[in-house]
Amino acid sequence: MKTMFEAEVAVIGGGPAGVSAAISAAREGVSVILVERYGFLGGMSTAALVSPLMTFHAGDEQIIKGVGQEIIDMLINQGGSFGHVPDPVGFVSTVTPVDAEAMKVVCEKIVLEAGVKIIYHSLVDGVEVQEGRVIAAHLTGKGGKAVVTAKQFVDCTGDGDLIHLAGGEYEFGRNGDGLTQPGSLFLRMGGVDLPKVYAYMRENPDEFFHPLAEQAALPSYVGVCGFFGLITEGRKNRELTIARDRVLFFGGLHPGEVLVNMTRIINCNPTTFHGLTAAEIQGRSQCQELTRFLKKYIPGFSDAYIIQTGVQVGFRESRRIKGLYSLTKEDVIFGKDFSDGVARGAFPIDIHSPVGASLFAEKIKKNRSYSIPYRCLVPIGLKGVHVAGRCISTTHEAHASTRVMATCFATGQAAGTAAAMAVRENTEDVDIKELKKHLRNCGVVL
Repeated sequence: MKTMFEAEVAVIGGGPAGVSAAISAAREGVSVILVERYGFLGGMSTAALVSPLMTFHAGDEQIIKGVGQEIIDMLINQGGSFGHVPDPVGFVSTVTPVDAEAMKVVCEKIVLEAGVKIIYHSLVDGVEVQEGRVIAAHLTGKGGKAVVTAKQFVDCTGDGDLIHLAGGEYEFGRNGDGLTQPGSLFLRMGGVDLPKVYAYMRENPDEFFHPLAEQAALPSYVGVCGFFGLITEGRKNRELTIARDRVLFFGGLHPGEVLVNMTRIINCNPTTFHGLTAAEIQGRSQCQELTRFLKKYIPGFSDAYIIQTGVQVGFRESRRIKGLYSLTKEDVIFGKDFSDGVARGAFPIDIHSPVGASLFAEKIKKNRSYSIPYRCLVPIGLKGVHVAGRCISTTHEAHASTRVMATCFATGQAAGTAAAMAVRENTEDVDIKELKKHLRNCGVVL
C-alpha cells in the first residue's frame, strides 16, 4: 500500500532553489511539502561541498536578497559564514563562503519555521499527468512507495526530473554534440600552510589569475586560481592526468582549511545510472591523485590532508527545460531587463570545456546584472508546474551564468511565490504585476 501525501504546493528538490521555493510558497499561506532525496537540505552547498556561493552582487549593488539573504544572515549569526566578501580570485564581485554542516541546520530550521512538511530520503520516479496538468508525483524511499498530490508543483531537482518524467520538453548540453559541462567532486583539505601559499604568490605573480602582489594587504579570505607553471610541470612528469589547467581553491571557515575545485569529470551523463556511477568512481580517484600532486608540488600543501569529499559529484549542467522563453547569451552579457523579470543574476558566462581542460568566460558588460523572465520558469506543454534552479529555460551559454546557487535562491523564490498565487487564485495565468509586487514586498530585487 502506498503512503499518500497531500499539499497545495509540492516542491521537489531541497537545494537552494527548493528551499527558497518552499519557504516562499508557505509564507503566502498555502500548505507545502518539500521532497528531498538526501537526509538534509542545501543541495550542492551541502551534498557536494560547493563553497563559496557566487554571487549576490553586481559590482557594488546587491541584486539577490530575499530568502537567500535571510539564510546567509542566519549562517553568519551561527558562525557558519563570513557573509559576502570581495572575491579574492577577482572573477566576480563577491563570494559567500558557507559551512556545509551549518547550512544543513539553517536550511532545515527556516523551512520548518515556515510550516513546510519535509519528506527526506525520497526520489521521484514517476509523475501523473491528467489533460496536460501535473497532478501527482510518485516517490520511492526507505519505506517503499509514496504518492504526493498537489495543486501546483515546483521542479527544483536540478536535472529537471519532474518535467522529464511528466513528458515535458527539454534540451541537453550544447548545440551540435549535446555534451554538457563537466562535473567536479569537491575536496575539503586541512593542514594547509597559507603563509607559504601567499609567499609563493608574491614571488610569482605571473602564475596567477589575480596576483596577490596587486593587493595592498593579505586577504582576509583566501582564494587562489593559478600555479599554472606547476600544473604544467606536473603534467610533464605525468603526475597530474586530470583535464585541468589551473589550481583552484578557496578557504573554508577554519584555519588551514581549503575547498579544492579541481577534479574534472568529462563526458558523463548525470541523468543515468551508468553516468552517475562512472562520475562518482572517477571523482574519488581524481581526489586521490590531486592530493598527491598538491602535497608534492604546491607550496603550503606538504602536510595537508583530506578531511572530506562531497557526498556526490556536483554537476554544472544536465537537462534544461523548454520554457515559454529561453534566456540567451546576449540577454546575459548585455544585462537585458524584461517586463516579466522575477529574478536577477550577475554571474559571468563560465563554460568549462565538456571535452578538455580549457575554460571560456565572458563577463557581463559594465558590471551590470540581467533579469530572468517569469517565462523561463514555466515549461511549455504542461500545467500545474513551475521550474526553478539549475534547470530553468536557457541556452547552453546562458545556463553557464544562471546555474549558480545564489541565482537559484532567486528563481526559487519567484517560482514558489508564483505557485502559491496560482493555488490561491485558482489560475494558471499568474498576474505578473502582482507577482512582482509580492516579491518586492519580500525584499527581492527586480
